[in-house]
Amino acid sequence: MLALGTSLVANSAFADNPVTPAYSSSPGAAYTLYLDFSGFTFNGTWGNTGKTPGTLSPFNTDGNATTFSTTELSSISKIWTRTAEKYAPFNINITTVDPAVAAGFSAADTLRQKYYDNTPLVMHSIITPSSTTTPF
Repeated sequence: MLALGTSLVANSAFADNPVTPAYSSSPGAAYTLYLDFSGFTFNGTWGNTGKTPGTLSPFNTDGNATTFSTTELSSISKIWTRTAEKYAPFNINITTVDPAVAAGFSAADTLRQKYYDNTPLVMHSIITPSSTTTPF
């Protein structure tokens, strides 16, 4: 059964980034897949690719990256729901609540990135408009 949070959480160090609804499918599960819709500034290279993603914009479909519109909030809910449904048979929490911040780390992207890089069983997935990123 999927649990749906009703609170809103800030997931970024940038004050002007939008606030994401807090959804969690299985709090306390062994694994966590964090769907980050608020954007992220990635430092360093991506895995063994040698590619540098840099700053990834928040999810937006209306050209306003500082707030989520009703349509965008509906899309976020649908993306989370569909992802959570696909992973429901497994012991994985699909969440929009930042596990790094929940673990007491600063909201600064550099510190959050260290948490994601060094914490087993946590995957950080950034949902961003493809037109704002450099393909890698």
